[in-house]
Amino acid sequence: MMTEVGSMLQGSEEWHAHRAKHNNASEAGAVMGVNPWSPRNPLELYDLKTGGLEVTFNQAMQHGIDTEATARAYVEHLLREDFTPCVKTNGRYSASLDGLSFFGESGLEIKCPMSLDSKLFDVTTPQQIIDKAPHYWYQLVHQFWVLQDMKRIVFCIYHAEKQNVIIIDREIAEPYFKPLTDAWEAFNERLDKRERPIDEAVDDSQDFEMLVAAYKHEKLKLEAQEAALKVAEEAVKAYAKKSGKTALKGFGATVTMVTRQGSVDYTKVPQLKGVDLDAYRKKPTNYWMIKL
Repeated sequence: MMTEVGSMLQGSEEWHAHRAKHNNASEAGAVMGVNPWSPRNPLELYDLKTGGLEVTFNQAMQHGIDTEATARAYVEHLLREDFTPCVKTNGRYSASLDGLSFFGESGLEIKCPMSLDSKLFDVTTPQQIIDKAPHYWYQLVHQFWVLQDMKRIVFCIYHAEKQNVIIIDREIAEPYFKPLTDAWEAFNERLDKRERPIDEAVDDSQDFEMLVAAYKHEKLKLEAQEAALKVAEEAVKAYAKKSGKTALKGFGATVTMVTRQGSVDYTKVPQLKGVDLDAYRKKPTNYWMIKL
């Protein structure tokens, strides 16, 4: 069910809190792995949502905020239609629009490049948005998905000296709904389980092939040595156990029976019932793992 949240100041605590618990339109490019800046992919988006990554507010963002009202006035004059900024939600999905028409049939998304040299000014059709700016395309698709009754989006690329206005009809975006929502659902499942996504790529280069072959060779050698070591280790332990003692010493070795306490089952601690342990979790750390 779609609801309106109201206007929120970008960068405010309220704004951050809202974004933290929703799938936001500006993050659609990241969940599809096509964002040119951070968060660029589902892995970085996961880190952002869980506090392992911070996005720094920069000059380009401030320029967009400062220029948005002028750009909106330009579109309103051009199309002779009023647009009101708003934040809409549809379940877990959220979209912050730079404008929505009175009856909700037309949305407005504004981009304000700081330079006339921006490649965005080469984009003049919906297909070119798909081909040249897929991160923005999926943002628009996400907005259509949230606002089920919206029939078109006005995509405005605005600079004081140059402006492009592209009209995207809903029918063009509809084939992209399922790929986007599938990506979001897969991301949400990992996020809810606190399972960090894998940013996987296939490498068929000769360099990687040689490195993997060397690793496999050394791993096989080590496994053979470990197997022989395990047999010898179990034989020594069996001999010590047969002695009836808790420790056996000789020939430079000491074999000792060790009693280890069981681990704590935190689910059985009454005082922790209902406590969100994730709130006390340290920041995630990264390490590399090899699977064959």
